[in-house]
Amino acid sequence: GENYSYPPEEQPRLSPGQLPEIFRKGLSTHNLSILCLISGEYHYGILAADIEASQMMLSYLVSTQLGNAMKYHHLSGIQEQTQQKLKGLISQVNEKNQILSFLSENDYMTKCLNRRGFMEEALHLCKEKAGAAGLISIIDLDHLKEINDSFGHAEGDFAIQKCASILQEVFGRDGLLGRIGGDEFAAILFPPSPLSAEELYQRITDRFTAFNESDSTPYYLEASLGILPFTASVDVPIPELLKEADDLLYEDKKSRRNTLIRDNGSGMAPFY
Repeated sequence: GENYSYPPEEQPRLSPGQLPEIFRKGLSTHNLSILCLISGEYHYGILAADIEASQMMLSYLVSTQLGNAMKYHHLSGIQEQTQQKLKGLISQVNEKNQILSFLSENDYMTKCLNRRGFMEEALHLCKEKAGAAGLISIIDLDHLKEINDSFGHAEGDFAIQKCASILQEVFGRDGLLGRIGGDEFAAILFPPSPLSAEELYQRITDRFTAFNESDSTPYYLEASLGILPFTASVDVPIPELLKEADDLLYEDKKSRRNTLIRDNGSGMAPFY
């Protein structure tokens, strides 16, 4: 169509039949003015009104403000939608960060903490338990290479997982357990009642003995242990304590079997 612009004195008069229903009620003829509701690059509609010529400038300012108000409402809706999308994205990022954090701090095979996770949790726990008596342990699964070479790596993985399961039973909720190497575990325990290193040593070896008596694996599942008493503090030297516990483990390993494979005849593996 074509657009026309009239000076106020030449504006055409419209009859009620030429107007939308909303303008017809109780009116005969109108000097109808159409104002566009525009703000920036957005056109939100039109304002149709019977406006005196002397009020045109004011009406134009009113239509401009209405356009701005509509733009504000429009942008507010866009902003709310954007915020909702942002919240959803932040939630997804947080979930993925939690997964990555779990993977970076936990050992996939045993579901224990890995070396990094154990060190971080150990330091945090020792700050919480400052002044409390604890026991720090190094546990090494005996003869893993022999199990792998004789029965395959799948059986070696089972031995590692079972070792972790036994240790989790021992240390429970009062302790912290991590797999810090291929066949090496570290643990910290703050027992609810007094417990000596010797008593913890016996508790662990008893669990391994019970497994060997009830399980039909073609080898004994055993571990060498180094257990060291210590007092928790905010600046406890965890690496140094683990080194001392590892020295004790080395001494314990000297008394272990030379082989863990069961004797098919007697059911016992010989000591050498």
